[in-house]
Amino acid sequence: MSVQLINLHKVNDGNFSVNEVSDFSSPKSFDMFDINIIDLRSEHIYRNKQSMNAVRVDCISDFLTINEMIANSKKTKFIFIYPKNINFLALYEFGLYKISKRIKDIISYVSGVFSVLNKELNYKFSFERTETKLSDNVNIAADFYFPERDDFEILFRSIDSDKVTCCKKDNLFLTTLDILTDEELQLFLEKVGLKATSNAVAPDWMNKVMLFDDAEQLKNIEENEVQIKSCQDSIAVSKDKLSENSRFKSILYTSGEDLVEVVKDIFSEIFYVDFSGFKDKKKEDFAFTLNDKIFIGEIKGVNQNIKTTNLAQLDLHFTNFIEEGSDDLDVDNIHKLLVMNHQKDKDLKDRIPVDQQQIDMAKNKYESLIIETVELLEMYDKFIQGEMTQKECFDLICQNGILKVQNPRIKRD
Repeated sequence: MSVQLINLHKVNDGNFSVNEVSDFSSPKSFDMFDINIIDLRSEHIYRNKQSMNAVRVDCISDFLTINEMIANSKKTKFIFIYPKNINFLALYEFGLYKISKRIKDIISYVSGVFSVLNKELNYKFSFERTETKLSDNVNIAADFYFPERDDFEILFRSIDSDKVTCCKKDNLFLTTLDILTDEELQLFLEKVGLKATSNAVAPDWMNKVMLFDDAEQLKNIEENEVQIKSCQDSIAVSKDKLSENSRFKSILYTSGEDLVEVVKDIFSEIFYVDFSGFKDKKKEDFAFTLNDKIFIGEIKGVNQNIKTTNLAQLDLHFTNFIEEGSDDLDVDNIHKLLVMNHQKDKDLKDRIPVDQQQIDMAKNKYESLIIETVELLEMYDKFIQGEMTQKECFDLICQNGILKVQNPRIKRD
């Protein structure tokens, strides 16, 4: 029996005995395996950076691909493991999700998302915390159950409450059971008829026959499982933080809206600026007021070095800003910032420094400040580490010429 486990991040947290672990974006052909387990339990699946007006998640394109692959499969079996009652986050702005809802409160919406994987998953489920008995000493928890339907065969019901926690139709197996260990998975596969059992299967009462060093080994297993769970939780937190760090570091190679969004988030973090009221009129990329000073900025990601035209464009935004401003606007109180990810297609060590002529023009002719994204990252890093105060960062962006952070950490040679 060959098994492929497919989930969001290509991880096997339960140490399941499988032949292949794949992520949603690149699973191997389903017909290469007897069983394909599609695990929908990662909380990071339930992210929608847009609003909830349309039924979607950020990985919806992967779901559409999987849908087509399932339709084209001829002989394999599919197991869909439903999530616990975790949070669904939506509307990502300024580094935060504005909407947070428990899955139990938006079941129809989540069922719609699942139906993108396969139309049979548009099978409305309900919230109720239960346990299902797989053997004398193995009960598995679930946060949801399925309604009874004539076209689905019921495989498992919960203890006492008699709710459906596993059902099947043709080659599709749906379960809300939170299967955490390989022991639970193998038992599940046996009970639903996907794994052949040997002729001589030890009865459940044999687990109560304690001899030799059974007690000591069981204690070791229990203690190690607690440690493993703690380490897995810690690893998940670290992975989330690394993902967040990578997003900020992306300003070293991105351009366009991706670059603008992250740069504005960095300014928001350092200077507590709220850009939610800023209207993009296709002129300056950002504008904000801090300590009675006005800052306007142009953000660019380019493959070449900084040119005079970049400074001239910022100066044009400055002129337009003055013309559209009030009559009492103090021109001397406005600071022009040119945030540039120049030579973005090159390694940092291969990038040519900004030409001194451009620096002099920024300082003397255009009275502007060039901020390379690598220097912006250095400043943000020192602010986060507590090595620079907001006042020190403020003073740096109030100058003209080019911004340089002392004692940089990023290696460029």
